[in-house]
Amino acid sequence: MEYVQFGTTEFKVSRLGLGCMSMSGVYGPADDNESIATLHRAFDLGINFLDTSASYGSGHNHELIAKALKGRRERIVIHSKSGSPRSPDASGNRSGSSTEYLTQNCEQSVKRLGIDCLGYLLHVAGRSQGAGGGVRGRHGAAG
Repeated sequence: MEYVQFGTTEFKVSRLGLGCMSMSGVYGPADDNESIATLHRAFDLGINFLDTSASYGSGHNHELIAKALKGRRERIVIHSKSGSPRSPDASGNRSGSSTEYLTQNCEQSVKRLGIDCLGYLLHVAGRSQGAGGGVRGRHGAAG
């Protein structure tokens, strides 16, 4: 597997990443055991870069990744997004760029993932916040 520098960080990530959205029933029924097996196979092949979001499965995606990470966290870079909050019916209100929402969302994501810090991206900036409206908090979140 080929690895590249992740921006200006000290992290080296695989050129191939794994998008995890479909593992939480976004496109139809998903099987947790199959999804965890897919994640483990990706890790075994050297893929160490995961793309996820707190909105995927209303947090289920993060909980699923946490199960797959048991004993492997040091090797994996998790990239999560926010800014598209979803209601339980998945309709969402698309206005999640406030500092309060992002802080709460990041804290919930870190807890669900069972990790100390998380790479974070503001996925859909609200018109009032602009692209610069983010947070840098105790969990290492940045918008």
